[in-house]
Amino acid sequence: MKKTKIHLPSFHYHTHKKPLTPLPQEFVDGIKEVEAALGMRCLLFIQNGLSADGRPVSIEHPCFRYFFDNRTKISPNEKVAILIESGGGDPGSAYKLALLLNKHCGGFTALVPSYAKSAATLLALGSQQIIMGKYAELGPLDMQIESNEEETRQSALNHVQALERLGAYSKQTLDEVMIMLLKRTGKKVSSILPPAIDFTTALVSPMMKNIDVVRYTEMSRLLKVGEEYAERQLKPQYGKMSTEIAEILGSKYPEHGFIIDYAEAREIGLKVEIPDGDLADAYTKILPHLDDFTAYGFVEEVEL
Repeated sequence: MKKTKIHLPSFHYHTHKKPLTPLPQEFVDGIKEVEAALGMRCLLFIQNGLSADGRPVSIEHPCFRYFFDNRTKISPNEKVAILIESGGGDPGSAYKLALLLNKHCGGFTALVPSYAKSAATLLALGSQQIIMGKYAELGPLDMQIESNEEETRQSALNHVQALERLGAYSKQTLDEVMIMLLKRTGKKVSSILPPAIDFTTALVSPMMKNIDVVRYTEMSRLLKVGEEYAERQLKPQYGKMSTEIAEILGSKYPEHGFIIDYAEAREIGLKVEIPDGDLADAYTKILPHLDDFTAYGFVEEVEL
């Protein structure tokens, strides 16, 4: 019987419980063109669909293990590109994967044709070069937590920003009351400041009572974890700027899903590039297929 040659992702198909669907030929061709354009092999880190427990596939410890267990398939100090398509997950696992690629390969290039959000952004930050598609997006690094009441994931930033906004509201209210009293009474600031403070306190206190200080502290700590990982990833390439960029990515955006496109990434100080020439053509071939499968490792030809 004549054997059929197909292409599969190399790092996990041998241990996968279900037969994997062959990678589309156009996608395979695009990966080969990426490798030719960059002069390095291309690892796949593509996450789609649901895991065994019915949750979206995300960056977790097993993902790191796929790469760690297969690290011998990469020659020491062989720099590689990693094509990232992921909504994020555990920042610790993303950080460890970036460390592995840097220590074993001596550095890597991050390719983002479509999106690399949250912890996937953190993974990209560990690279020596980020090449984003024209319409690709990165995302903020605010940590996500499980909400048992609503059975959803929420950003730790929600809790922290609530107190920050109340603080800003208090200051704004005090200023407005002071200006109003100064105009209407003509009295000195020293005379009207105490009643203005009392009014503001009475207005804001009921809202402040709903703030869980312990929960606020916990959420602040979680946000700091993401920022610290990011700063460590960025430091080799960005030096002193790493702290500022990490802070922006960790706590300055209004929501977890905020889109950080190429222009926005450049504005906050990230050294990102857009593909051109043959690499741009390769991205065009790859892009239509990125929502179709989960894949880790090199593209490997297999006979069945």
